[in-house]
Order: sequence, then C-alpha cells, then structure tokens
Amino acid sequence: MDKINNLINKNLGDICLKEPLSKHSSWRIGGPADVLIEPYTIEQILEIIQYANLMKIPTMVIGNGTNLLFF
Repeated sequence: MDKINNLINKNLGDICLKEPLSKHSSWRIGGPADVLIEPYTIEQILEIIQYANLMKIPTMVIGNGTNLLFF
C-alpha cells in the first residue's frame, strides 16, 4: 500500500482506489481496478509509467475504454 500512497502524494491526476471498471467501458461491464489513475498531461503519464515500472506495479493503458471487456 505504501507504493500506492506514494503515487497519491505525487498528485498525478485523478486517482481512484477500487474503481469499478464498468464506469470506464463502453460495454459497462467490469469489476474494480486496484488503482485507476486518470492523468491530465503527457508528463504525468510518463511519470506514472516510470514509477510503476520501478516499483514493479503492473499497468494497463485503456484509453477511452471502447471495445474492452473487463472481467
């Protein structure tokens, strides 16, 4: 959880814990993501990816969530 708290403290966009992915998919299907981050800038995206790689946190970029099925 310390890894996630460090991300929250960096102010890298909107950060939600246990966010239902159904809210972010055109199919409106999907369980909760451990962490969902919606960055505002390209720099924030790069910092999030670099931090996640450094901390070995698995990531997935989903874009607008169209044609994705989360289960």
